[in-house]
Amino acid sequence: MGFDKQLIQGEAQSLIENMVEKLSEVFLDIVLVTHRPELYDRLLKQQPQVRLLSDLYPGMGPMGGIHAGLVHARSPFVYVTGCDMPYVNIDFIESVMHSLKASQLPVSGAMLKRKNGYLEPLNAFYHRDLVISMEARLKAGKSGLQDFCRTHPFMWLSEKDAQAFDELDHMFINLNEPSDLKRWKQKEPQNEEDMLVEKVSLTKYRKGQALSEEDDVIRECRFNLIWSDTQEMTLYCLPDRLDDLVMGWLYSNGMIQSTKDVLNLHLTGDKDRMTARIQLREIKTEDVTIVVRKPRDWKKTLNPSDIQALITALDSRARLFHRTGGTHNMMLVNREDLVVMDHVEDISRHHGLHKLVGAALKEEHDLSETILVASCRLSASILAIVSMARIPVVISGAAVTSQAIHRAREEKISLIGFAREQRFNDYESYFRRD
Repeated sequence: MGFDKQLIQGEAQSLIENMVEKLSEVFLDIVLVTHRPELYDRLLKQQPQVRLLSDLYPGMGPMGGIHAGLVHARSPFVYVTGCDMPYVNIDFIESVMHSLKASQLPVSGAMLKRKNGYLEPLNAFYHRDLVISMEARLKAGKSGLQDFCRTHPFMWLSEKDAQAFDELDHMFINLNEPSDLKRWKQKEPQNEEDMLVEKVSLTKYRKGQALSEEDDVIRECRFNLIWSDTQEMTLYCLPDRLDDLVMGWLYSNGMIQSTKDVLNLHLTGDKDRMTARIQLREIKTEDVTIVVRKPRDWKKTLNPSDIQALITALDSRARLFHRTGGTHNMMLVNREDLVVMDHVEDISRHHGLHKLVGAALKEEHDLSETILVASCRLSASILAIVSMARIPVVISGAAVTSQAIHRAREEKISLIGFAREQRFNDYESYFRRD
């Protein structure tokens, strides 16, 4: 474009700063390969975890930069993107990471292969073991990534796989021409929150007057789960964190005990209709672990002011609810220090909880050391998931049903309902002694 694309500026920050900020949601270690490290003084102050490297084989294009990153990699797989690819898609990246982790075959990485055979070598994953063969190519003066990648066993993603996360293919756009830069600055694609709502025309009636307006409504997705080739279930949910939903749903229904029991998970479709094809490991009777819950006196660390603070923290995270009024909100909190571990919004309170459980399962977090904070009504079906996940404490700003109370007392689960300003109901009678 007639200038170094490392200098591209957005409205509030540089393109690189924006990309690093987004990628930091997923990656702890971020490497920037550049021949101009002096450009990144401000970035390093904002993101001190970023490492700056230079090509070991200068002038060899993207392969030279990828090689330098792989040489210094701290993990088996490395995600690679370009400094001129502004549309980072976190959901896509996390899904590919999960597929690589679940793969039973040795692979060199994961990459999109288009219908016409063209490979997308950026916005892709590479295994650090490729360093040796990549270096041999570079020494021979060969820097073509297309030819190199075709000779290695990559996990090939289809266009349909990518479109499930980015229907308009934004995440593979490069800012190569001045017109690309102009379009990016004038109107960036919708952010992830915008993709979860739909703008509709409607008529609002106020004080006897009819007003034609547009408003945001929460997006609802029809989500089909298919396993064992013939078994199928249809869920309705927010089209977000669907891999977490699958894991949590399978676990809560006793079909898996860990993510290792899911041999393959393949998501296809678009934001309104998605399908998950699941291959499960056969669980034998001797593999099943039965856990007995023991009552714990959590009141030693939780007081009324803590409960109020947790409800306030939950409300502050409810962006989609405040925008549309169409979601339930839940979060998991560490029981000892009350630090928020995860938060989710969904049209279904059950699937919101499934997503929290599924994500914790993937991270191997012990939920017996957590507190669930929710905005929704607590029913027996919610308590069944809570019990399965071994969550010991549940706090809600809404009502609690009789069956939920009975189950909580049977399962030794601490239950708080109607937690609002300066008040809450404590249903934890099994700790009381006359």
